[in-house]
Order: sequence, then C-alpha cells, then structure tokens
Amino acid sequence: MKDVTGVTKVCERIDKDIEETNNQINRRTRESKRLEDRMDEMCKRLAFLEEANIEKEGRINYLEGIIESMSDKLCRCGESQSSFELNT
Repeated sequence: MKDVTGVTKVCERIDKDIEETNNQINRRTRESKRLEDRMDEMCKRLAFLEEANIEKEGRINYLEGIIESMSDKLCRCGESQSSFELNT
C-alpha cells in the first residue's frame, strides 16, 4: 500500500510540475506575441516615416530648384550699398 501512495504522490508532483511549466510556456508565448505585434507596428511606423522623409526631401529639392532659378532676379541692393560704404 505504501508503494501505491508513494507512486501517487510522485505522479501528483510530476503533474504539478508539468502544469507550472505549461503556465510558464503560455506566459512566454503571450509575451512573445505582444512583442511581435509591437515590432510589426514599429516597422509600419518606420516605413511611414521613411516615406514621409522621402516626400519631404523631394519638396525641399523642388523648392531649392525654384530658389536657384530665381537667384538672378533677387535684389542685390544691400550688397552694392555695402561695397559703396567700404570704398568711402
């Protein structure tokens, strides 16, 4: 009878250890899934920011081109006046 009781206690302890291990695995799986979801969201955000940056750079280049094409039409009054003041 002692042998059966001892075997039963060992089996109960093994069942408890397996249950604890399964609980840990389940927690780790949920944590891994949350981190994976967060990583996916961060990748989407990064892709959006990269696209926005490319668009911004295009606008900057466009505006620089406009400014450069207008540079010969800019007033240079201050520059010639300062040259005159240096000569007097």
